[in-house]
Amino acid sequence: MHVEVFRVAGVGTAIFERPRPLSRHRRADPGRVVRYTLNCEEPRMALQIGVPPRHHRELVERFGFPWYDVYGLSETGLNLAMPPHLADSYIGTGAIGLPVPEVDVEIVDRAGLPLTGETNGELAVSGPFMMAGYLNNPQETENVTLGRFLRTGDEISRDADGMHFFRGRLKEVIRRGGENIAPFEVEAVIRSHPAVHDVAVVPVPDDLRGEEGKAYVEFTGVERVDFSELVNFCTERLAPHKIPRYYEIRDRPFPRTPSQRIRKAQLKVAGVHALDDVWDRTEMRVQ
Repeated sequence: MHVEVFRVAGVGTAIFERPRPLSRHRRADPGRVVRYTLNCEEPRMALQIGVPPRHHRELVERFGFPWYDVYGLSETGLNLAMPPHLADSYIGTGAIGLPVPEVDVEIVDRAGLPLTGETNGELAVSGPFMMAGYLNNPQETENVTLGRFLRTGDEISRDADGMHFFRGRLKEVIRRGGENIAPFEVEAVIRSHPAVHDVAVVPVPDDLRGEEGKAYVEFTGVERVDFSELVNFCTERLAPHKIPRYYEIRDRPFPRTPSQRIRKAQLKVAGVHALDDVWDRTEMRVQ
C-alpha cells in the first residue's frame, strides 16, 4: 500500500492517499501503515482523492482514523477539502468538501456562465497555484481558460449548504438511448466487487442506442469471476441502463497520470475502444 506521511500544522501526522483501487485498502494491514510512519506519531487522518462512498465507513473503522476527501488538479493544486468538523456528517455521501483558503470555485453551465445556489454543472477554479498554461499548447490553454478561472472538465453538484459532490468527467459521459450515464458511478460499483482490482468504463458506438458502455476489468490476481457474475452484481446496485454491455479483461496495470487517474485514451487500439474478443452481456458470450 503506497502512502505518503507528512505533518499537518496543528493537527499531527496525516496519511495522503492517491486514488487507488479499493481492493488495496481492504488487503492492507492497518498496523503496517502505522509502522510506516517510523518516528512520527500515530496517524490521525487520511486524505484521499476519491474516497469510495460505499466503503467510506468501512475504511474509517478498519484503520481507526478519519478519511477526508479532497479534490485537486495538476493544473491548479488543491481546491476542495472536507472540513474535519463536518466529516462525520458526510461519511458515505461522496462529498468532496468546500473551497480551501485562497481558492475560488464556481459551477458553470456549458456556455461558461456561473450557476448559483443548489445546482449541477462544470467546476471552474481559481487560486494561487494556477498553471501559466500548457507547454507549447496555447489552443488547449485557451479552451480551459475562463477569465481568471480554469474549467476542470469535471461535473460537480452543489447542495443547499454549499457542499460539493463529484459526479464524473463531462467528456466521459455515456449517452445511451437518451440517457446520460456517468462512468464514475458505474466504476465505483464494479470496483467494490472483492475480485476486482480496478476498472475503467468508456463509451463505445452503438447503431441502436447511440452509445453503450464498455468495462476494462483488472482482477486482483487472487481470484477472477465470470463476467455474468459481475453483471449480476451490478444488477443489484445499478439501474439496468447503466450496466455496461461489453467487458474486457485487463491483464496488465492501467496506464495512469501522475495523479493516478487512468489514461483511458491509451486503452484504445488504432484509435478506438476495440470490440473484438470482448464479452457481450446481451449475448452472454465472447464475440
